[in-house]
Amino acid sequence: MGLPWADLPGLGDEEYPGFPADQAPEEMPDLLGHHNVMADVLKENPGVYKSLRTKQTRLGVTFAKCIKTGMDNRGHPMIKSLGAVAGDAECFDTFAPLFDKLVSNRHGDDRLQRPHSQSVGSRSLTTHSAEPLAGYVLSSQIRLSRNIQGLRFPPAASREELSEAERLLVQAFMTLDDDMKGEYFPLVGSQSYLPKPGGMSEQEEKALRDAGFLFYLPDSTAILSSGSGRHWPRARGIFVNKARTMIAWVNEEDHLRLSSLRPGGDLQTGYREVASVLDAISKSLGSSNGFATSDRLGFLSTSPVNIGTAMKASILGKLPLLKPMQEELNAWAKPRGLLVRNAVDENGLRLAGHVEVTNRDRLGVTEEDSVNRVVEGMAELVLAERLMEQGMSAKEALASVESASDELILDEDDEEHGVHWGHAGDHLGAMICSAVAGTAHSTPAADKSLPAVRERLGASLIDAAKTGNLVAALESEHNKERLDQIRQRVARSLLVASMSQGLDLAMEKLLQDRRLEEQRAATRIQAIHRGKAERAAVVKQKEEESAAALRIQAIQRGKNERRLVEKQRKEESAAAVRIQAIQRGKQQRRQVEQQKKEETEAASKTEAVQKGKAARRDVAAKKAAAAESEAKPERDDGSLPEIEKLRQQLAVELEASLQNGSLERALSGLKEQPQAPQAEEPDACLLRIGRALEAALEDGRLESALSDQFKVPDLPQQPQAPSAPTAEVFKVPTPPSDMALRGAAAVMKALSNLDRKIGTLQAAIQEAECKIMERSSEVGMLEVELEKAQSDIRCLDGEMQEQMKMVHAEDLRTLQLQDVHRKLIDDFDNETMKTRHAMLNMDANLWSARSELSTASTFADLSSTALTSSLYVSN
Repeated sequence: MGLPWADLPGLGDEEYPGFPADQAPEEMPDLLGHHNVMADVLKENPGVYKSLRTKQTRLGVTFAKCIKTGMDNRGHPMIKSLGAVAGDAECFDTFAPLFDKLVSNRHGDDRLQRPHSQSVGSRSLTTHSAEPLAGYVLSSQIRLSRNIQGLRFPPAASREELSEAERLLVQAFMTLDDDMKGEYFPLVGSQSYLPKPGGMSEQEEKALRDAGFLFYLPDSTAILSSGSGRHWPRARGIFVNKARTMIAWVNEEDHLRLSSLRPGGDLQTGYREVASVLDAISKSLGSSNGFATSDRLGFLSTSPVNIGTAMKASILGKLPLLKPMQEELNAWAKPRGLLVRNAVDENGLRLAGHVEVTNRDRLGVTEEDSVNRVVEGMAELVLAERLMEQGMSAKEALASVESASDELILDEDDEEHGVHWGHAGDHLGAMICSAVAGTAHSTPAADKSLPAVRERLGASLIDAAKTGNLVAALESEHNKERLDQIRQRVARSLLVASMSQGLDLAMEKLLQDRRLEEQRAATRIQAIHRGKAERAAVVKQKEEESAAALRIQAIQRGKNERRLVEKQRKEESAAAVRIQAIQRGKQQRRQVEQQKKEETEAASKTEAVQKGKAARRDVAAKKAAAAESEAKPERDDGSLPEIEKLRQQLAVELEASLQNGSLERALSGLKEQPQAPQAEEPDACLLRIGRALEAALEDGRLESALSDQFKVPDLPQQPQAPSAPTAEVFKVPTPPSDMALRGAAAVMKALSNLDRKIGTLQAAIQEAECKIMERSSEVGMLEVELEKAQSDIRCLDGEMQEQMKMVHAEDLRTLQLQDVHRKLIDDFDNETMKTRHAMLNMDANLWSARSELSTASTFADLSSTALTSSLYVSN
């Protein structure tokens, strides 16, 4: 989510709070405390404010909009800004009474009077180099600003106009070819570029910021009040070519700002690159939407300072001896239309010992002339720095370089023959200058006849040039294309040497320097060969180390993977053992539950048996009582005891129940109707009775049947004074038969068998109870072990999750290491390529040095021959 730009003053759709931008007040505000050029103009002539207050251009830009930044910002009396901006191309004409004053203040009245289209100066680039000596020049840069005709400039543009400017420029960027092809990156938060809604990514933004290509939102109130930050960051972006030598800012303060930055002093190549891009953009825009320009002021920009060529050419150099000499540098730079400033880094901090040489003039000059001035100016400063290193003062060094760089004044006849001694400054001139500077302070006073020698030398050289002898000598070593350059360098070198009042010593010094340079070149060649061998050895060693590191990493990864596999196998086997233990525990729990169930059933059976025992004990007690009653003698009065009566009554009723089947039905639990008595054999009847009684005794039915059918009746009470018992009062039952007695005996035998079985069953029950107790203890132990196993499993699950997390983290780390490894390999490959390119460049420089040494030797020989000939002729 982007920042709330619309809520910040000066960055939303509304104007920055302060002076109104739509209509200037009727009365001019008090400007006594304002310190800028616009305020000075209005304070000097208040009528300008009154006459322009209500005017506006055809595109709707008002006078108030143009002066708002100067009204909102008072400025400083020591650092005066212009205090006004142009909202479109027509502002320079509609508000000319103000803008002409601003242009005159920055560019001068004379340049304002002459149309820019009639600018004087060179229309071609110089062939000189800004680096006559190596090690001084660091980088060069070309910056140009352009605006599109028919659209308001960014300070006054609407959202639609900004988007249209972006569309036209990006469409033009896409037509570039070869090394100028590139990619467009809209600022983060911009929604106007459909291929990248939301702008560039954070990674792209960081890469552009690290490279120094990114421009940021305006934080100065002067810029915010001008309107350049409105609708931020809509339709703002950066175009970068593939080689990253050219960047273009879209809708920053102007519609387009091109910049070409490259190492070294090859400013001409940077200008050609930018010029080719501008031509391609101009063709893409067409005639209807070309660049905003005028014959009077050239290319038009938001700021009146940046009009005309709207170009800034600069070269950064390391000149630690010249930098502190600001007074001498300013005096040297002003007539050349240059500025020598303190160099700063990307953070605005000054760079110690570094200066930036840039063009001062933009109006009334050509672009090529501005580039030439910067190149030639930096070359002169480099030579002056070398002279200061050899003990010369800044003033003398700059004067020597200035006099040596002036053109020779020749006769008209000489000019007709094409003899032109222009600027020079190659290695030969630098060596002679160095020799002169080194010997000027040690040589004795010059001979009085030295001016005459100098005149004869010049005449001899001119004669040689006229007759073609010098040209023929030069053409024997070089082609015709460099003839003029070589002539200029020879002329400058000889001129400097002749003016130094030490020509003979200079020539001797030159020969010594040549021999020294040859020795140094041989040493450098040997060093280069040694460096090649060492670099090859280092490259091979790095490759071997990289391969060994890769093998070691692969072995370590294999070991780690094997350890992880072994650990996983161990954990899986331990988990399998625990799972088997859990399954055994579950099986044992099921067995224990089954045993508990069986114990419950056995307990219920035991309870039934105990109830049967109690019933048998009651029956046995009754039988014993009956037997005792039978053993007693009958009473004298003829009546039976009560127990005997009951026993007899029981026997009679059992016999009757046996005969009619009611006893069998009662014992078997049947609820059928009584059947007719049926006679059967006594033994079969007894066997059936015994089995029925045994079954009834086992399940308790006998007890219930006896308790229901054979309850002991209450004995009838005797009358208090009976005379004699009667049959109605007590009826004597008939004695039982033998079959009934045998049935009772069978019942008793069955009961005894049941007692034995019950005893056996009780013993089995006790044994089962012991086993159940043992199993219960084992179950308890198993439950404890099960809980422990479950706890271990939970711990193992947690450890397994941690191990999985660690494995995942190791995988991520492995991927990161692989990415880093690939990146290192790529960097190593890039460094290897750079090293190879550097070696090739060194080889090329070596051959160039050899060629230059050969050229210098040839020049020295020619100069010596010419000097000897001239002296001989003069003598």
